[in-house]
Amino acid sequence: MPTGYKVASPRTSPRLWKSMCPLHYRQSDPTANLKFPSHTFVQSTNCENTYPPLKLAVLSQSTSYIICFLICLLGTLSTVGLSSGHPTPNGHTRAVETLHPTALPQWDFIEQVIDDKHRFQYPLLPSDRYWLIRALLTRFPVLLREDPLHANLLLEKAYHYYLRTRTRFPDLHLHILRALSISCSTTASGIFSDILFWILQQSFRTDAAILRIFLQVILECQDDVSASSKESLLRVLAQRLQEPVPREPSHEHIAIDDSIPSASVLVSALERATFDTRGDENPHSARTGEPISRWALEVAHRVFTVPGSVETVDLLWNCLILLALARVHSSTGRAQNPNPSQDPVQQAAIVEWQTVCVLAAIENLFRSRVAQAEHFSESVLHDLSHVIRKVWKDWIAVDPNIAPPRSLLITRAICISFLKLGRLVKDRALVDACRQYCVSASLWSPETEAGLQSLAVEQLYSSLVCGTFFERALVDLMIYIMDPRIIRGTVDGSIMRYAQTDPEQALELVELATNRNVPPANEVKAAVGVALAQRGISAYLDRYIVNVRLPHEVRAKVASAHLKMYIRYGRGFISPSQLATFAENIFLIVVQLEPNERKRLFSRFESSVHLLIRHQQSPAVVSVVEKFGQQYPTLFSEMFYTRLLYSLLHHRQFQFARSVLTRVLPAHPAQAQRWTSFVISRLWRAGAKRLASRLSRRTGDTSLSLFLKIYRGVHNREHTTTDLTATKVNDPIAWRTTVHTLAREGRFEAAFQFFNAVYARATPEVRTSMGNTILSECLWRRRSSNARRLTYAVETYRRLRETCGFAPDHVTVNILVKAHLRATTQVDAQMTRRLFDQLVCSGYPAATSAGAGRGSPAASSLLSPHAASSVAARAVDRPPFGTTPGPVERVVIRQIEIPRVDGPLRYERHVRPLYKMFVKAFYDRKDVVAARRVIGIMKALEEHGWGSSAWEKRVGRQRRDARIEGQGGS
Repeated sequence: MPTGYKVASPRTSPRLWKSMCPLHYRQSDPTANLKFPSHTFVQSTNCENTYPPLKLAVLSQSTSYIICFLICLLGTLSTVGLSSGHPTPNGHTRAVETLHPTALPQWDFIEQVIDDKHRFQYPLLPSDRYWLIRALLTRFPVLLREDPLHANLLLEKAYHYYLRTRTRFPDLHLHILRALSISCSTTASGIFSDILFWILQQSFRTDAAILRIFLQVILECQDDVSASSKESLLRVLAQRLQEPVPREPSHEHIAIDDSIPSASVLVSALERATFDTRGDENPHSARTGEPISRWALEVAHRVFTVPGSVETVDLLWNCLILLALARVHSSTGRAQNPNPSQDPVQQAAIVEWQTVCVLAAIENLFRSRVAQAEHFSESVLHDLSHVIRKVWKDWIAVDPNIAPPRSLLITRAICISFLKLGRLVKDRALVDACRQYCVSASLWSPETEAGLQSLAVEQLYSSLVCGTFFERALVDLMIYIMDPRIIRGTVDGSIMRYAQTDPEQALELVELATNRNVPPANEVKAAVGVALAQRGISAYLDRYIVNVRLPHEVRAKVASAHLKMYIRYGRGFISPSQLATFAENIFLIVVQLEPNERKRLFSRFESSVHLLIRHQQSPAVVSVVEKFGQQYPTLFSEMFYTRLLYSLLHHRQFQFARSVLTRVLPAHPAQAQRWTSFVISRLWRAGAKRLASRLSRRTGDTSLSLFLKIYRGVHNREHTTTDLTATKVNDPIAWRTTVHTLAREGRFEAAFQFFNAVYARATPEVRTSMGNTILSECLWRRRSSNARRLTYAVETYRRLRETCGFAPDHVTVNILVKAHLRATTQVDAQMTRRLFDQLVCSGYPAATSAGAGRGSPAASSLLSPHAASSVAARAVDRPPFGTTPGPVERVVIRQIEIPRVDGPLRYERHVRPLYKMFVKAFYDRKDVVAARRVIGIMKALEEHGWGSSAWEKRVGRQRRDARIEGQGGS
């Protein structure tokens, strides 16, 4: 093992050894329970190599099976970050959890463990041999420069184990061939060829990974294959093609709406025909009667005939290199330009082969650039244009009489690839040449419609991108295509492509096509409008909302997309005044929809209404409500008016709130008293006392006088608690107001007396709310230290539990934890860490359980609407600081037990505020590492979807509505 590392042993760390080797204690699946914390398993030290003294302590007490998983873990950690292009078949399933940023490869350690397995007479399992071969081949290039003789012996040893395991692990072929290619030994070249022959003789139908290895090897090591080996390999390939293969039923019919095969699909067909494999792209065999399969089989037979000269060998080998470039998606190989074949039939097939492979390779190159959000420079595009032009000239120069027979589907597919690449390299001349070839080759013939629609779409779209006017490009198609259905489909397809890249240009094409009597489909118009909104363009909203000629379904989709973007980005997307002008039009669209669609759009309309009120656009909102409120009572429900009043009052739109209240009272007499009391109380608390008094006199409501009596009675210390007006009414608003005012004034004894006076009449939710109010005010006692406030909070909590029958909730837990965290002298950093671990072990999330993402059981415990969202039903995560061994039933700190609540646990309301308290507490105690770890836990939870699901937002809205419904929003 490398110097500077040591391994834990059973004598020094029994618990660690148990976590490393769970099978030593119980018979279970080691891949499911094996835990190797990287910070404890491999510890960085400054001591010398301590591996030999611990051999007997570690290896002699373990079985061969346990050591095998240890080797798998070390091997997986050593290969993390290596871009070999192939997955590791023997990787440890949970090695990612142990990955450390500074972890080093452990190949030497793997060799030592395997040597000790021999010494202890343990049998080597197949995975042990696999990792031993990887370790030997990793050391080979470095040792080859220092000691070539020793390196050759190392390679011989690796080859010995390779012969015993190559049928199990296909990726070993690539590693051993790479090592043989750089070896200077004469024997290595012969072994290299033997391995290639063995790979080529395998059945690629059963294991397609072997074929990928073969193609990658000939691509990377093409200079190491001798001419004789190339000739022998090509002869074997020709013999495989000449083997009789049973025919399967033909599948000639291809519908017009089926996707046209691209050059990549054609290359896949060539690969299946050449190597007799079953690809994922086509469910049928390569030897079926399909047009693509028949064409690929004919091309492969004509290309790979038995070579008769060295030039032909190089030419055919170049075809294999091109096929590997197109299928492996690698840029390490390079193709040659050998002399053409003397056989014209074979040369025509070779040109066909090279054309398809080059097109597919360039398409893959552009596809990878798009995935990486990168772009080619102008010089690179110019060079690619020259390559594509040369391929085009060679392809069209082939005499059709000697070319491989192909159907219109294949020819259209190749032309589509040329048009696509001409558009990507911005070569208008190439696009025009393809357009003229389509006419001369009769590709617009209505003999078969297979690929016709896709060819027309690609030609129209490529011509538009290269600068051709829409009228000219459309006329070029209408001359040869008489089917109006195909013409409309072509226009729709081109507009949809533009909508993905340039929605403004797509909108202009919609107008041009409509003026040329080729109107796009309604789905296309809606897609363009939605694409405009998603790109953050709101300047064309009036073209959809005000245009009554469009179907209301199209207008509804566009309006919904714009409202969604406005809800998400606010003023950054559209001016609130501009959207307010369309509020009435959007509502008229809502009422024309079906019930299900109407409900969805009105939900976004309602959310936008609240945002418009926030942006000072209340006049337009109130105007729509007053105009249509009585006509559509099912939409403008009592809950809608409750939310509307709450938003208006919250944003200090008092005059509009009074106007809405006056309008809705006659239509909803059952809610008159509650709404009036709610509005008057909020007006009074906001300081609009004159407006509240005026509204009270006009409506005859007595709530204002009630609140005045409560307020005066609370501040009059001569009155007893039983004399308070709030005790004589059954109004939760009055009770909460009284308790809050008493506690804020420091009259905690009076608050307790009032709590006991109304306890029997209050609901459990109201009791808990009043108790939390009293408990929270203990943290804000005037002229008291944090330590004294902690004492008050603990004493108050005990009194509430013992004498008042108080039932705590998650807010109570947060208040008690906050009281302890603020007392820095009584609760130090270590106690804070222990408290956090205990909370995690009691059910709070820590993003450390396997699969804690959206949809997992751990995630559903907070996001599920069912009863499983309680803390008790959650799968317990591992404590992040390691101060608590496992799940706990009681959380105790400073001789007080934190209550365990089995109610629903919400991330935004309960978990996030609590974790933010811990972050501040750790920073106050100078424990920066712990604070950053808690921040990382919060980020991991939010990345996995905690607190951001639509269900939790809906739950939060329902809780807010319930609070407004039952307590008047106070």
